[in-house]
Amino acid sequence: MKLQKAKRHQVKLKVGMSGPSGYGKTYSALLLAFGITNDWNKIAVIDTENNSASLYSHLGEFNILPLNEPFSPERYIEAIKICEAS
Repeated sequence: MKLQKAKRHQVKLKVGMSGPSGYGKTYSALLLAFGITNDWNKIAVIDTENNSASLYSHLGEFNILPLNEPFSPERYIEAIKICEAS
């Protein structure tokens, strides 16, 4: 056992949002992402609802990756990798 100074470490933020359709999950997620990054260009939405995230394009110039069926884990992983690479 050893006493040590507290040191801030970088951690990845994990946030879950849930709610019925129309309750503002996408809107809130976009505002949260902008609050964290302060840069719309660093924000990507994997949109599974017929480009509905585009309804919020007035907020800023964020990126959208449309994802259609089938909604398999492999396709989500591929979409995430595409977003990370850009």
